[in-house]
Amino acid sequence: MQIEHEVQLTILKQLLYHPKARFRDLNKSDLTNDHFTFHLKRLIKLGVIRKVDNRYELTLQGLEIAGRLDLKTMKVIRQPKMGILLCITRMKNKVREVLLEERLRDPYRGRVGFHTEKIRFGESFFETAKRCLKKETGLVGQFEYVGAVRMLRMKDGYPVIDVLLNYMRVSNISGTLIPKIPESRNFWLPYEEAYKLKTIYPQFDKDLDYFKNAKKLFFEERMAEY
Repeated sequence: MQIEHEVQLTILKQLLYHPKARFRDLNKSDLTNDHFTFHLKRLIKLGVIRKVDNRYELTLQGLEIAGRLDLKTMKVIRQPKMGILLCITRMKNKVREVLLEERLRDPYRGRVGFHTEKIRFGESFFETAKRCLKKETGLVGQFEYVGAVRMLRMKDGYPVIDVLLNYMRVSNISGTLIPKIPESRNFWLPYEEAYKLKTIYPQFDKDLDYFKNAKKLFFEERMAEY
């Protein structure tokens, strides 16, 4: 949800400092009461504030939005997205294999890499990983958190993509693999052969190294052109 109107943002700011405020406590502007009431009703309809016993207060959703408000510039701060990245492996004929996906839609159509998924609000990393694995591959498995990478994709000097990916190993898998979904195609490949792939996501080989060699939690920030 995006709230950009100056009056509505000012109401959120006032309610941060004055919970359970009355109408006259909030309307410190030059607006008529009718005009100001319009903005209050708009915020109530959005579920951002509520009226209880003739007093106004932030809802939980309102607190979340107001918590991202820069009180000096009166702008809601954009924050990085959160996601998970899965390295799914198995042993077959004494050879370790990795399950990869080929992207079938833009952006990055035709690129090969690990499975990823956005983390939903209130969802744990492991819940996201379990949901991603089942939805995209049909498999279940055991998860191990190994580290995180913040990825910035820049275009003309400005960030286009800003995401914090949490890396998880997946082992002891079971179930029947889904070969293809509308967004991607799944395939197994010997782990060492994955280094030879050409059409890959940026720094895919470095991620292979992380999953193969990491003995302790890691963190890295990466920047690349979009």
